Amino acid sequence: DGSWRWSYDRETPQSFTVAGHGAPVIHGQRILVGFSDGTLVCLGARGGETQWTRSLTGGEKEYVDVDATPVVSGNVVYASSFSGGMYAVTLDGGALRWRYPVQGASSAAVTADRLYFVSSKKGIHSLDLEGRLLWRQHLSSGTPQAPMVKGRALFVTLSVGGLFVVDRLSGRLIQRFNPGGGISSAPLLTRDSLYLLGNQGQLFALTLR
Repeated sequence: DGSWRWSYDRETPQSFTVAGHGAPVIHGQRILVGFSDGTLVCLGARGGETQWTRSLTGGEKEYVDVDATPVVSGNVVYASSFSGGMYAVTLDGGALRWRYPVQGASSAAVTADRLYFVSSKKGIHSLDLEGRLLWRQHLSSGTPQAPMVKGRALFVTLSVGGLFVVDRLSGRLIQRFNPGGGISSAPLLTRDSLYLLGNQGQLFALTLR
């Protein structure tokens, strides 16, 4: 009926932060959300009670924001902070499983045996689900969106470089598309088409083969 149910607040840190916020994720009766103080929080969906918190700062003092949207796969939550890197923590209690240190990690894409994310400074990364690096593909600079998987292809958009299509098993660059001005939005994938909104206001429809 639109009445107020509950709220959860965290103080904004006094140190430098990165502008932007990831989206909250609902998994069953839990809500997972990151904050600019470098904390990943798990709340009860009905009452907003805190179930657990986990620092993703990695000991850093500045730019520790959890701006990427968490991803849940099985009993594991994959989340990143700008300075702290990519983390895997347990869904039930937030216990640390592993951390991969890298700056500027995007939200992750997770398959049955691999995890993919993009660093604005270090490019596309492929890890196994124990946090070991399988391959890395350097890209031009720009703010990344979360990668998207379709078959053997990995689709990545960057605010400066545009669209990159990579073989997700080897890391080999298959194709690149830059309409000029880069692409800041995530692509939309359908069965046989790819839709992109460029930074200059143009909407593109590409055929997948």
